[in-house]
Amino acid sequence: MRKLLWGILALVLAPVGWAAGKPCELKLIGAMEVVVDHGAILLPVRLEGHAGFMVLQLDAGLPWLYPEYLEELGLAGKTHRVEYDGSIGSQKVERQVTVKSTVLDKANFTGWEYAVHPEEPGDPPRYAGYPVFGTLSSRFMNVVDMELNLAERRINLFNPNRCSTTPVYWGGAVTAVPLYADATGLLLFQMEVEGTLFEASLNTTGPLSLISDQAVKRYLGFDENSPGVERETISGSNEIASFRAMSLTAKGLNIRNTRVLIRGNSKCIPGGRQRGPVVCRDQFGLAPFSIGTDLMRKLRIYASVADKKIYFTRVEPAAAAATAGPDGANSAPNAAQ
Repeated sequence: MRKLLWGILALVLAPVGWAAGKPCELKLIGAMEVVVDHGAILLPVRLEGHAGFMVLQLDAGLPWLYPEYLEELGLAGKTHRVEYDGSIGSQKVERQVTVKSTVLDKANFTGWEYAVHPEEPGDPPRYAGYPVFGTLSSRFMNVVDMELNLAERRINLFNPNRCSTTPVYWGGAVTAVPLYADATGLLLFQMEVEGTLFEASLNTTGPLSLISDQAVKRYLGFDENSPGVERETISGSNEIASFRAMSLTAKGLNIRNTRVLIRGNSKCIPGGRQRGPVVCRDQFGLAPFSIGTDLMRKLRIYASVADKKIYFTRVEPAAAAATAGPDGANSAPNAAQ
């Protein structure tokens, strides 16, 4: 499968009742079994009525489509110029398109704008015979509550929680951390890395947790040549990368010896501190640190922009199971075509 690069709208929702001091029931609007393919989360979707997958990219605010699928989706000739300065990787975005219907189970996101990937036409990715149309970014999760349970390969969507009680409905110790979005819709929270507070996001396009090399050197005091840093070739590529075991802490959540990739050539220009977190200075859509899906398999996560909190519970990863395709057909994970 072609490397899945990274890559705004109304959601049809029923209103949720609110009562101060009283619990309320969460309303489930989407329950999906997902594929985790080489660390990337693939969501089953129906885009303009066509079944396929989208890559979930929670560490980016900009959703996009592969241009090769526009004709199949009935969107050829309907693109228009973008009204913002954005890029995908190193390529500037020039065109976007309005998608009338993006359906995740029973949740229908209507009238959302997608960037058109500014690449040369080629062979777009498919999974188990279905098209992978592009990416769904964290903007979508700004209008719903999301439960991410990768140990069981499940994602649930709920009407936004506007009640006074915690929305976490499963047992176990829960850590709650403030959650907020930047101007691009990127969902952010704060976590200590090696005792230093960082702004963080969720990397749902790969297995590895990532940290900016510039941030590591400036705020943690080491680089790729320091003791304890390992150098090795990343699986499936010729890229030699630097890794280090690091401790991660968020209030009551303490995760030791997490293997983190020190990301070279990061776009993030680190800044901040003075009692606040390390951030990407004067930049939107970027975070200096992100949690990868290997670590997410050990956590059950509930993210609520309405509640302004992200909740973490530690879990044991479950064994990989057959995963249903967008039309219900079972397909083995990690069998990308």
